[in-house]
Formats: sequence, structure tokens, C-alpha cells
Amino acid sequence: MTALKIILLTLCVFLVSCGPKIHEVFSPAEVQWSLEKGATTLILHGQARNSLYPGGRDCESAHDGMIFPDTKYFDAWYRVQTSGSHFAEDISSDARQYIRHASAEPGCIYTFRNVPAGNWRILLDISWYTSGVAGTGPYYGHSRHVPAGPGITSGRIHIDGTETVIRKNFISDEGLTTNSDHPFRMPRHQAVLEPWAVP
Repeated sequence: MTALKIILLTLCVFLVSCGPKIHEVFSPAEVQWSLEKGATTLILHGQARNSLYPGGRDCESAHDGMIFPDTKYFDAWYRVQTSGSHFAEDISSDARQYIRHASAEPGCIYTFRNVPAGNWRILLDISWYTSGVAGTGPYYGHSRHVPAGPGITSGRIHIDGTETVIRKNFISDEGLTTNSDHPFRMPRHQAVLEPWAVP
């Protein structure tokens, strides 16, 4: 092995070991309640609201939405994953089973069924596609599918178990955006949940 390969391997190990860590201990007993079959269906309508779209704009994301117990461990995982580092620590295999997923439906709708009572954290990708320049490396060109919008947005909700259906507008509001843990990384987008009356 050449000296250059040794240096590169050492640098790689160093970067991985120095990446952001989850400094909380996962406790299955703390979140066991979230695996129960609840009586509530949570329906979220994702939108962005800013100076360009004061009335709100629906997202066009193809990514799944997620909800998971609102605990210190999951909050630390969210902060690590939104740190902007390519070497961030991933969620533990034990904790992964407590994340619930919902596919994006037309109109930026996400439906989570059988949700039990408790405090939940929500992550939705509030993005849409526009025309612009996109590509990788030396290959750039015009595309009609350039991602735009706030991106990953976080919100919180308490479900008490008394309602069978909860409908909320999940709005990424630029007035609630907070900075990340690093000055050169993307900000963390926060959502406000408002009542949603289906048209």
C-alpha cells in the first residue's frame, strides 16, 4: 500500500469518526407506546408559505413522510441528520422500527393510520420542481425537474386519542426557520400546524 493510500484511508477514518454523533441513549421502554395500534388517522397537507407564496404552495415531493416519538433521542438524531455532514451518525437499528412512513399522495397529502395517543415529531419534504440548470460533474444542462422550496421541514403534534381523524395543514413558514449547528450549513425549517378544511 502506497503512502498516499495510507494517508487517504487515515483521513477517511478520521472524518467518519469525527462526524456528528447522537449524544443520547435510545430507550425502547420510552417509546414502546408508539407501536400500539391507535384509533386516530392523521392526514397532513404539506405547504410552503413565504414572501413568494403568501397564500401557501403545495409541495410536489415524491419522498415518504415520517412521524416518530418526540423524544430527546429522536430530536438528537434529527439534528445530526440535518447537520449537513456526509459523515453523520445514523439512527440505531433498534430505534428505526419506531418510525412510521406515509407515501406522498397528489396535492402533497400524507396519511398516517392507526396512530396511538402521544407526542409525535413530523418530517415532511416540502419541495417542488422548477426549471433550471442541473447535473453532476462536468455534465450540466437545462432541466424541468430542479428541486426547489424549503426541503425537509419538522413539526410537532400531540394526539390525545379522542379524535378518529385529524386533518392539518403542515406549513413550512419562513418566519419559523432556525439556523443549523454550523454557520455554513442549511437552516432547519420548522412547520406550523393549522386546521385544514378539505375543499
